[in-house]
Amino acid sequence: MSESMTNPQSPVGTVLIVHQGEAAEIECTRQWCAAAGVGTRIAWSMHDAVQAQQQQPAQAVMLTGEWDSDASAHLLRALLAITPTLAALAVSATPCPLPLPGIFGVITPDTAAETAAGLIRAACELTITRTSLRATRQRIHDLNNLRLRDERHGVLEQELHEMLLTAQAFLQREMPDNALPVEGAILLRDDEGTLTVRAATTALSDYLGSTLPADEYALINQTIISQISCISDTQLVLPLRWNEQARGALYFTGVSLPTADDDAVILLKNFASSILENAILFELAAIDVVTGTLTRAFTLQRFHEALKIAYRQHQQLTVLMIDIDHFKQVNDQHGHLAGDLALQAIGKTLRNIPRDTDVVGRLGGDEFLLLLLDTPLSGGLIVAERIQQAITELRVKVNDATLTLSASIGIGGIGYDQLKSDRGFLRVGHEFFQQAMEMIMAQTDGLMFRAKQGPIPHLAYAQPLVWDSLLRLHELQDRRSSKLLSGRS
Repeated sequence: MSESMTNPQSPVGTVLIVHQGEAAEIECTRQWCAAAGVGTRIAWSMHDAVQAQQQQPAQAVMLTGEWDSDASAHLLRALLAITPTLAALAVSATPCPLPLPGIFGVITPDTAAETAAGLIRAACELTITRTSLRATRQRIHDLNNLRLRDERHGVLEQELHEMLLTAQAFLQREMPDNALPVEGAILLRDDEGTLTVRAATTALSDYLGSTLPADEYALINQTIISQISCISDTQLVLPLRWNEQARGALYFTGVSLPTADDDAVILLKNFASSILENAILFELAAIDVVTGTLTRAFTLQRFHEALKIAYRQHQQLTVLMIDIDHFKQVNDQHGHLAGDLALQAIGKTLRNIPRDTDVVGRLGGDEFLLLLLDTPLSGGLIVAERIQQAITELRVKVNDATLTLSASIGIGGIGYDQLKSDRGFLRVGHEFFQQAMEMIMAQTDGLMFRAKQGPIPHLAYAQPLVWDSLLRLHELQDRRSSKLLSGRS
């Protein structure tokens, strides 16, 4: 049987005294422990000690009485299996030349209490540190898991929206279970220094593209200027920096938000700044500065990825090649600045018409590529007509002139025919999809040229290529390559 005695004034911890001998022998030790603020539990046998530690773990164990080496080692192995951070002491009134296995030290009864208190404090601090590290690792794991996405669409707004939702979910996890949902926004400075809402949760979505009310705006602006986080129970403002410059802030409003010294706030700030930096760097590399569409390199990369998805998931992919009519005359007659203004208007139009999952990129000059994922040819025709109409309605003012524009569009792509059952699904590599991409681009480029030569509306289309034909061509080329290699050898 075990018994306990706990100091009523919040002890620093508890020591499990395992005694072999008379009860009177440990009374002084119990009193010294109580005076040092250490709670005590007494066990009279190995079985009682293990049971007591399982029911209410102590931070330290003290062996008193007569213990031999084997018995103490066996007991400590059992206790450490329950509490790995357990500190162990042996108390002996006579000097002990050899410490028992697993024992931190052999001490005299008069110093037992203070030594136990010190060990317990150290054990408690170690436990707190380990718990904090585990919590930190879990938070980082949660942040990374919350950010996982199947694909990156590569525009800053989408990255910011994902970051905001991640931060919102992360904060919600750090709050009490009955707390109301937090609402938030990400604000970035524009070229004129105005703070604009670039991403927002549902309750603040009306402010997208504009600014928050005056009180909130002033608070966020001051936080960005001072670069000092503003944290209270109801508001959380974390400044965001990029390239050593204040770029914006992460703003949340709610009830019972984490406090300033909470590790969650520090993690969230670092996470948000990191994502902002990655998003801006990605935008600089992936987004064409004039049109706001993807650059040529990223467009072709997304084209390659879209083909792999279409092949594996039996989807259709429709491709539009778009060329602005007589664009050279715009540059020649009005200058390259006018040409850039026209391209900006065209880029905005092309970005607004397709779905978020579609891909719009500038191949070069006045030529654009539009990838319509999981879309048949008939859907591509509808989108092409909308694009032509929208471009025709554009009016670009340059000095005293007003420019009107039109576009020629070639429409092609690839359709998933029903492969013969005896062929099955064939695994193919990078070269196959590269070849497929080049053939589709050649098809749509030829159709676009035909559209430009034809009557208004400048549209031309052809039946999509089919995977079965491309696979047969790929196999044929592989066989020819193999024969050439074998002939050389």
